Amino acid sequence: MVAPARIADLMREAGNSPELPDGIAITFQLEGDGGGIWTVVRHRGGAELRFGDIDRADCRFSGTVDDFSAWYRGDLDLIRAHVEQRVQLEGDVGLILRIRRNLQG
Repeated sequence: MVAPARIADLMREAGNSPELPDGIAITFQLEGDGGGIWTVVRHRGGAELRFGDIDRADCRFSGTVDDFSAWYRGDLDLIRAHVEQRVQLEGDVGLILRIRRNLQG
């Protein structure tokens, strides 16, 4: 599965997650084959996927498609990867961690 499809899955999880506040935006900037920039925006109990960046994201994930895929599968600890400078995280990292927990459940 390529990165856009996985991000679409994250969008669905964001839309179904009662623990994520309305109005949040999480941007994923991925490098490598299948990479690009996508933003998941949650609103009124739903979510939408936008291609590209936005002016104000609550959280940003920057890294390779491979690292994103490993995180998505649960094979990469996001905080450890950030400390090791494999990925860059900005803003409210708790938002992206909540989505990951939903994927596990």
